[in-house]
Amino acid sequence: MIPGTALVWLAAMARAAADAGTTLLAGLLFWALVPLAAGWHTDVILSGSMQPQICAGDLVLVAPAAGPVRPGQVIEFTDPAQPQRQLVHRVVSRNADGTLTTRGDANRGPDSTTVPPADVHGLARLRIPWLGLPVFWLRQHTPPSPATVLMLCGYLAALLPYGPRRVGRHRGQGRAARRSHSGPASAMSSSV
Repeated sequence: MIPGTALVWLAAMARAAADAGTTLLAGLLFWALVPLAAGWHTDVILSGSMQPQICAGDLVLVAPAAGPVRPGQVIEFTDPAQPQRQLVHRVVSRNADGTLTTRGDANRGPDSTTVPPADVHGLARLRIPWLGLPVFWLRQHTPPSPATVLMLCGYLAALLPYGPRRVGRHRGQGRAARRSHSGPASAMSSSV
């Protein structure tokens, strides 16, 4: 049996954790959606070829390239070997014919096929960790880990017991406050 004070503290800690998680999620969504208004687009990373900088399940915001692409920049492009998919890799060099040699940071060598500049969709500008995990799980037919499921269930359980917050007054004060103040008409009648 948990004593009353401990139960109150436990509920307060659960609410604080839920509020922190909600704030984090809102911030991640903000940084994922606002750049879309500037013509940027998002891409969910489905492989670990850019680890440790960009991991599978991360969301990458891609901005249109405003000029020639330089070695060292991370780009999104149509895979020349498999045109139905997009890749996010680092440019290693610019070749004499204008094509780009790319390489995933975790790969030992450069990609086997060079990329024509017309196939470049833009530059990777911002990485938002974990936000693309649901898409990653669906596309890869991979269930989330048990630890992830437990964290999500705990987060939802922390949110469930609480309804929307009432702004301006605490619980139990609503009726008493209404009884003690019956509005401007009563104040005027008592002063006459």
